[in-house]
Amino acid sequence: MQDKIDVRGMAIEEAIKIIDSAVAASESQRVEILTSDGTRVSEVVDHLSTLGATLEEVMCQSDEQSIIVNFPLERKLKIYVVGRDTLGHGDREIGAKLMTAYFNVSAEYPISASKIFFLNTGINLPLKGSDSVEAIKQLAHMGTEIIVCGTCLDFFGKREQLGVGRIGSMHDLIALHHGESDVITL
Repeated sequence: MQDKIDVRGMAIEEAIKIIDSAVAASESQRVEILTSDGTRVSEVVDHLSTLGATLEEVMCQSDEQSIIVNFPLERKLKIYVVGRDTLGHGDREIGAKLMTAYFNVSAEYPISASKIFFLNTGINLPLKGSDSVEAIKQLAHMGTEIIVCGTCLDFFGKREQLGVGRIGSMHDLIALHHGESDVITL
């Protein structure tokens, strides 16, 4: 199966964002990208190589190009389960700074996790006004599904403060653990 991603007429920055989102959502091994600017081809090919793709073919026709790349057979999606609002064990202040930095830097990467499930004190991160909420919104914009534990929001009395994501349940968490993806716990 092959997916087609059409970025004809787009600025390179916009095209890269569209490509990243489409590749992250795709389960295909073979992807075709349609472009309309000859100078864009090398930038797109270079970017795709950072995502693990290998170039199969570039076809040029008058004012448009078609780039066909292949991805490894096993492209497992990454899913994060975030159970606290600090990263690492020890000092709470540095742990909070590290967690904020983690999400800010994650939002800069072209491919993000497919899903992030926040529970326990981790629910503080996607709340309005948190230091991490803008980065988490950026991840959501890039295609990451943000799920926040409803029981935890209720327990801490913070349901109305949710700044990004949908309210989830234990069924969502169990489905993530039993899926075909890699689950990483922070």
